[in-house]
Amino acid sequence: KMKTMRTAIITSLFTPSLSFICKARINSGTQCLTFMRNHARRNFKTSGRLFLDLDDQETDKIQQTSVTGMIYEVGDNSQSEVHPTVQLYTKEGCSLCDKAKDVLVLLREEEPHSLEAIDITDPDKTELFDKYKWDIPVLHIDGSYWTKHRLTAEEALEALKEARAGDFAPRRGEPDAGAMEKKMAARKANNS
Repeated sequence: KMKTMRTAIITSLFTPSLSFICKARINSGTQCLTFMRNHARRNFKTSGRLFLDLDDQETDKIQQTSVTGMIYEVGDNSQSEVHPTVQLYTKEGCSLCDKAKDVLVLLREEEPHSLEAIDITDPDKTELFDKYKWDIPVLHIDGSYWTKHRLTAEEALEALKEARAGDFAPRRGEPDAGAMEKKMAARKANNS
């Protein structure tokens, strides 16, 4: 069979036994690949470009997966009260994201809110991927930056109460990996 060279920009890499799964951007679309190590050259990385030799049959097995969507919404039983919407910036397989989601699910009854997942690896989310690729989970409340990485029930309860009262203000420290990488490249170029 004829092999075709594909370029993949890796966003995550796992190595369970002989196979690995990588979330990769191939030909402008985000795909989830599962293939044996021998399909790739041995110099694979956790980030950057990787050249894959896949035949047409293997390429057909590639399928897109996304975790974007509403996880839950507040019912319409109380239209007079404001209920915030939390945006969870995530990707498939993010265990810290799952833990943040679990904290929010536990508080769903005590402090009603909606929870929306936004997959930063979706093809139309390249700006979000560039910004948040090293820092998920990233959480926003009603579109304003709230927090990243880990979330406690106490922190979540406090922020959700602020949002319900209309007092929530964006927090400092919103990550921007792309901007940080550009600054580091400029410093390296100036030092050379």
